[in-house]
Amino acid sequence: DGILGIMSRLNLGTRPVGDATERLLCPWELDAYCNNHSETALHTAVRGRHGDIVSGLLAAGANPNLLTQRAAGDQPQSGQAEEAMSALEEACTNRDIAVVDLLLKHGARDDDCRALAVVVRNKDDILTAKLLSIKAHPDPENRINKKAMSEQVPAASTQFSGLQSLTYSNMFANTPVMINWHCQRCQLSQIRPQWLVDAALHVNPKLRLNPKSQDLVLYAITRLDVSNNSLTWVPPVVFQLQSLRHLNLAHNKIEKLPSEKDSPPWDGGGGGSKKRLKHSLKLYSASLLEELYLQYNRLEVLPDEVFSLPGLVTLDVSNNKLPSLPCKMWRAPKLKELNAAFNLLKDLPTLQQEDVSDTASVCSMESSRSVDSQ
Repeated sequence: DGILGIMSRLNLGTRPVGDATERLLCPWELDAYCNNHSETALHTAVRGRHGDIVSGLLAAGANPNLLTQRAAGDQPQSGQAEEAMSALEEACTNRDIAVVDLLLKHGARDDDCRALAVVVRNKDDILTAKLLSIKAHPDPENRINKKAMSEQVPAASTQFSGLQSLTYSNMFANTPVMINWHCQRCQLSQIRPQWLVDAALHVNPKLRLNPKSQDLVLYAITRLDVSNNSLTWVPPVVFQLQSLRHLNLAHNKIEKLPSEKDSPPWDGGGGGSKKRLKHSLKLYSASLLEELYLQYNRLEVLPDEVFSLPGLVTLDVSNNKLPSLPCKMWRAPKLKELNAAFNLLKDLPTLQQEDVSDTASVCSMESSRSVDSQ
């Protein structure tokens, strides 16, 4: 009856395995639903704008993607369906940028685009850019056009001449970017150039450290899908993306594409390098663009410059309001597939005399090459 007996009486020894009257409880169940089982502590803290509590809950492992629930015993009002809300949607409703940043940092998602719908309805460009940027991802199939980026090195070197610690990876993007803004279900009616910059920076975050080089991150965008939205206009910078290979603008409300006659201002800011980028490139200068989808829009005119894109292989402009096509379609360098069905076309454009001679010379050159190869 020595030390073992004393420990047994003090309940410091091993507890019986079959003791069903005792169980261990965690004093902090972070994702427990409270307030009549309608919401978690995180929902309550976000709605109350308690940023410190939100930060503590997320740091401790609270799930940022849980939805609110209908309170136990509550019955929905007739004709109204009470929809569940995420913490991210709550923060966007409050226009609480700091809490939105915290939620996104800890993995909050907006797969159903409901938070995005809130900020678009509120015309909050800052939060719209943040929510759209998380829908940019690394592109595993395509590469950045480093040749085009290298042509900007002289201009960039003058910007960074006073900074000795910068390397290539600090100045330029290394990861190709694919942006998927397809069917955002929020009546997205425009694309701001700054949104593209922010989306590319989401995949290449190192460039955030050097604000002077952030506009160069546009060279990293290789895919852009903004189909099934409500776009009425496309900014010219979209057709100046030097690494862009696939552009999908289908199923929108676009009435007009940018042309050389139009010179809308750059919406991304007044940085000198951005102005240099805009003026150093002609309007349709996306040299690697291979696929362009414009079907199911409201286009009445197709600019000649579209057919000057040097790498364009596939163009779909079906289901628009085009009464005619430009004569330059016959001289598109690499165009192989053109779908212009369900428009207002009566006939195809006829070649001008100079176009005929140029086309004939090209054909004769191709014929001679084929003969030489035999």
